[in-house]
Amino acid sequence: MRIRYATIEERALLLELMHDAFSEYKNDPIPSSALQETVQDIINAAEIGEQALIIENDENLAVGMVRYLFIGDSLYFHRLSVRKTEQAKGYAKKLLIELEHEAISHGKHYIKCRVRANSSKNMVLYINFGYMQYGEQWVEKVDQQKVLNALLEKPLVVAQTKKYRD
Repeated sequence: MRIRYATIEERALLLELMHDAFSEYKNDPIPSSALQETVQDIINAAEIGEQALIIENDENLAVGMVRYLFIGDSLYFHRLSVRKTEQAKGYAKKLLIELEHEAISHGKHYIKCRVRANSSKNMVLYINFGYMQYGEQWVEKVDQQKVLNALLEKPLVVAQTKKYRD
């Protein structure tokens, strides 16, 4: 198992991993907007500083990914995706741990995400991993339908360096 930064050339792979993982929501009354994203959307996000991590299995095959951006004192992530055939094997948790390391190494104090409030599977994953809900947000989708998202955050322990004066 290996986690690595995604390269610019891997935008199509990121999209494929995301579409595979989010395909479980394609028959929802309000499908995930992740299913409508394109390679160009990923390019546009990268142009404003978004980065991505890819997780590979022991055979060096990409099985998951997550996209993230540094905003203020936080690392905000979204589209955490693990192939349907590889879910429940700990890959999502390993990506969450790596995101925490990434945030701490950049001096961030929080890691944040948002998730559909009615997605009990995802809510349980994040709550069990130490995330707390700090708010809610209605997101308008196609045909003016709205989806309630839970806003989640996890405070991080960032090493503080004391500065002494002579």
